[in-house]
Amino acid sequence: MSPATILDLTRRASDAIRSEYEEILDRIRGAKVLYVDETSIKVQGKKYWIWAFTTPVETFIAIRNSK
Repeated sequence: MSPATILDLTRRASDAIRSEYEEILDRIRGAKVLYVDETSIKVQGKKYWIWAFTTPVETFIAIRNSK
């Protein structure tokens, strides 16, 4: 499998779940109770951040290269 094929599959999967992703994000942003945690990780020697946003019923994870 070529890198271009992997990129295309990833892009199609992302497009397929985009609306559900946005709905979950909206619910997280509007939650009355929200727990937030962050931790750093190394990705190919560079520092990234994993953010976990948790309500009593769902969890939203974001990985970013900056705070």
